[in-house]
Amino acid sequence: MTPFEVPQSISSFRRYSEEEALAFAHRTGWLDDVGVFDATHGVVQAAPTPWWPECQLVTMQNPDWENVMGAWVLDGTTSRLVRLDGTSPPIHRLNAKHGTALTADLALPYLGFFCTFVHGEEGMFGLVASGREAILPSDWPADKLGKLLKPAKLVSEDERGFRVETSVVYSNALFWAHFLVQRSGMSEMLEDEPQAADLDTKIRLRLRFEDKPETHEKTAEDEPEQVH
Repeated sequence: MTPFEVPQSISSFRRYSEEEALAFAHRTGWLDDVGVFDATHGVVQAAPTPWWPECQLVTMQNPDWENVMGAWVLDGTTSRLVRLDGTSPPIHRLNAKHGTALTADLALPYLGFFCTFVHGEEGMFGLVASGREAILPSDWPADKLGKLLKPAKLVSEDERGFRVETSVVYSNALFWAHFLVQRSGMSEMLEDEPQAADLDTKIRLRLRFEDKPETHEKTAEDEPEQVH
């Protein structure tokens, strides 16, 4: 299977060996105790997070986990795994703990990371630069989209942070957006301009399985016998 690539990333992933991947999957409990990991065909990979120099991003994919991927930040100071679940608090907690070594060169890579792992109701916000990027569905018209896309660029820098303009895909729409990436790591979309809507296929990337296994309600019969 094709390993996931974070849009705008400047870091190279290292793919885990089969033994390393299996050990990692055992550590995480597979994925939500639903997705069983196949170390022979699945992918676990890690890449540096330059804005948190002591950490790494780790992702886990499996061929039969349709549109689902596990993602964690490995905190090198504690060896603790912080699950990225599509909400912002895990990233804000990491920013509070480690600070953010954001520079003009890192503003775009950080924004690509933030938008990938902090989701809206319809999923990720993907920063794109061409109509053939890996996150785009294969049935999207690459040539037509390519004419609408604009290269991501850093527009300005001031005391608040970095202003970035980029093409963004979300669900089945493409738009041009203006972001503020604050030096604290907070990121916000200031304005957007639709470019294409109601495309045939929605972009789907989920960081959790929606369906959980049935839980067994504990009864008196489940209590261990007391030995006196």
